[in-house]
Amino acid sequence: GGGLILDARERFVRYMHYKEVDRPPFIELHAFWPEVYSRWSKEGLPMAIHITDNFNVIKYLREYFKFDEMESIPIDFNPIPRFVPKTLEENERYKIYIDEFGITRKELKIHYCMPQWIDFPVKNRKDWERIKNRFDPYDPRRYPKSWSSELIEYYEEVDHPVGLTMQGFFDQLWFLMGLKGLLITFFKDPDLIHEIIDFWANFLLETIK
Repeated sequence: GGGLILDARERFVRYMHYKEVDRPPFIELHAFWPEVYSRWSKEGLPMAIHITDNFNVIKYLREYFKFDEMESIPIDFNPIPRFVPKTLEENERYKIYIDEFGITRKELKIHYCMPQWIDFPVKNRKDWERIKNRFDPYDPRRYPKSWSSELIEYYEEVDHPVGLTMQGFFDQLWFLMGLKGLLITFFKDPDLIHEIIDFWANFLLETIK
């Protein structure tokens, strides 16, 4: 690094432009399940007594491992309005429900785990025509309530990278159709897949603007 002392933002920008840095960026973009923290604590990770929820678990682990900070601008790329959640079945072990994205999920109550994906909102063109109206890039509800020149000034001057997090093309199709439905539609109705991809590209570009 030649004696360079960089903050997280300078380091990230220089690294992405193939310039000299003091060290590569060290960023964790995802959360940690509570089970991970519990497992690591049994393997020697110092326990932080003040941790009471998953948000603090993430914060503590990022500080402990000395990850570079990174901030995502809270632009909402999800359906607006959301679907109204509805519980379909529930007992002491699990809950089956339709979530705010229109996906039917089965989740265990006893610990965190990947849910079982049961059903998805788009099965055909008629379903797609009905749901795509929820993706209006010009809906002001997509932007944070604090959106202002003051917030923009903060983003321009903050000492860590600032970015956007959004669903890519395969991910969004998967959320709409499920993996099985998506692969079948690729074969049976490729024009619909192309149409959704074109729509999603335009939606992302217009929302970003």
